[in-house]
Amino acid sequence: PEGAVRDLVAMVNLMEHRAAGGDSARFDPPQCERIAARLSLLALLARHDRLGPGALDTASLATELEELESAPTRVAAFALLESIDALRRELAEGLAFARRDPVDSARRAALLEDGDFVGHRPGRSLVTGEAEVASRGYYDAEDRPPLACWIGVLASAVAGAADEPDFMIVAWTAPGDRGRARAGRQACPNGALAMIAEISPPAAEQLRACVAAAAAGSSTAPGPGGDR
Repeated sequence: PEGAVRDLVAMVNLMEHRAAGGDSARFDPPQCERIAARLSLLALLARHDRLGPGALDTASLATELEELESAPTRVAAFALLESIDALRRELAEGLAFARRDPVDSARRAALLEDGDFVGHRPGRSLVTGEAEVASRGYYDAEDRPPLACWIGVLASAVAGAADEPDFMIVAWTAPGDRGRARAGRQACPNGALAMIAEISPPAAEQLRACVAAAAAGSSTAPGPGGDR
């Protein structure tokens, strides 16, 4: 029928539009600034091997993590990022030797540029452990990257189901963890994980610009507030 053909053509056009990045999500400028500041601190922590699972004492985040998984909202995600910022600052301040061995701009640039970016959709995990096993523990049982690596919130530009979150948490993956992160993402059956470059090239380009800004800046963490 003519109506069915029109619907099919419209669907194909929509798919092509999305494939071309027409509906790709992006970060707003204030969040890009925050991400760059976080990346600068992550380079310092990665330089001293303080970014893997268990790097942060996350006991104080248990309630926020549970709320984010059970009722994912961007407000809750941004609030959790601020809590993680505080823990990262505390961790960095405890690295007395780091102040004697700072990460210069060249090393910071090389470290950050060799990393990658993965997205986690809260509330999507089935807690079946495939990503955790395939990544050799890089992801936890709920398909979450290490909390110390969480840097931003990417809102979806395409409306999904009413009961699905319209955003994902973005985490930086250190160079030594790239293979594990990709293996876990490939093994994840529920859509809780995605590489940012695969789902939104424009957002990936923004993140690379944040990397360049972080490489040229200082190893300081963002202060409280500012993400929205």
